[in-house]
Amino acid sequence: MILKPPQPISGLLTGALATLLIACTAPAPSDEPARAPLAPPELRSPPAESAQAVPIGQPSASASTPSAPIVWRPDRPLRYTVRKGDTLWDIAGRFLRDPWRWPEVWHANPQVRNPHRIYPGDVLELAMVNGQLMLQPAEPPIPVTRLSPRIRREPLDEAIPALPYERIEPFLTQTMPIDREGLKNAPYVLRPMHAEQLIMGAGDRLYVRGTDAPAGSAFQVVEDKGVALIDPDNRKRLGHQVDVLGTIRILQAGDPAEALIIQSRREVRVGNRLLPVPESPMTPDLLPGAPTNPVSGRILLLSNAIARAGQYQSVTLGLGSAEGLQVGHVLSIYRGERSMRDPVRGGQVTLPPAVIGEVLVFRVSEHFSQALIVRSTRGIQVGDRVANPS
Repeated sequence: MILKPPQPISGLLTGALATLLIACTAPAPSDEPARAPLAPPELRSPPAESAQAVPIGQPSASASTPSAPIVWRPDRPLRYTVRKGDTLWDIAGRFLRDPWRWPEVWHANPQVRNPHRIYPGDVLELAMVNGQLMLQPAEPPIPVTRLSPRIRREPLDEAIPALPYERIEPFLTQTMPIDREGLKNAPYVLRPMHAEQLIMGAGDRLYVRGTDAPAGSAFQVVEDKGVALIDPDNRKRLGHQVDVLGTIRILQAGDPAEALIIQSRREVRVGNRLLPVPESPMTPDLLPGAPTNPVSGRILLLSNAIARAGQYQSVTLGLGSAEGLQVGHVLSIYRGERSMRDPVRGGQVTLPPAVIGEVLVFRVSEHFSQALIVRSTRGIQVGDRVANPS
């Protein structure tokens, strides 16, 4: 919740993702409307100032406000205490049918410093604000005598993330979509330093051409061909999806330049292409939202899957910035139209497409993008349609 590689996610989860809420501190005086909690606040110690939280960020101008009403889960709790190991998506899913719509129901006090923060131990509650049901941080209790006061500290790596990054990282960093010209014109591996080598791996030195990057620059080594990305509706070739084989660092600039393989997933060979190392595709301030304009396209490819994919796997979409798609957009996945015989009137009747999941876009190019499956009720297949959330 960044040739140029597809744009990386930048300041949602993310993602999207984004973290959900704020550090509970004593409220500052403000003129905002009175809030009526649905349950009395629980006593807890406020987080120490040194505790690290993740900023949620502010809704971007590109994020639309869907006209459909918010659907609250019937089994939602009245309040929830944030725990270590929680993610934004999980917490929002406890309250909403569509977790990505949490920015529409989050009510923060603008007078509080860093209002969009969340810590393990924070208490969230439902409240009526101006006649609408909202989610907000519980007010801190009036100080009481404590028998054993102690400062709670959270390590930097314990901040609440937008999504479980350690589970989804392989699907986000091991493949890369790129347009045909970008791959064709990318720098490439010339040969290993020792000519007798046929394949190379971590620790080996090699020569590369096509870049004037200075010493210390890093590149991803990718396949020189990859899998063609073809739009199934018009059969147009959009680009290639390539596997990331490893990472190199330039040791000495020049033509050719000398480089070192610092990490490898698979063997590196002569002719493999080089792409700049992208920023992390998931940042904590990723903010989800629906596209502002109608979009519709197909799933072109499944990453690290053969026939079907599920939650927290990535897919490549035949939609990009040219169609108005942006990082953080959420799309519904639709299984194609089906027809059946009408047993009463006879003849064939076409059934509407069924929603079988949602994806969150985390990397966008001009005519294609990569997205993460954040929910699925059935196995996701190549050819399934993605469009604005229903």
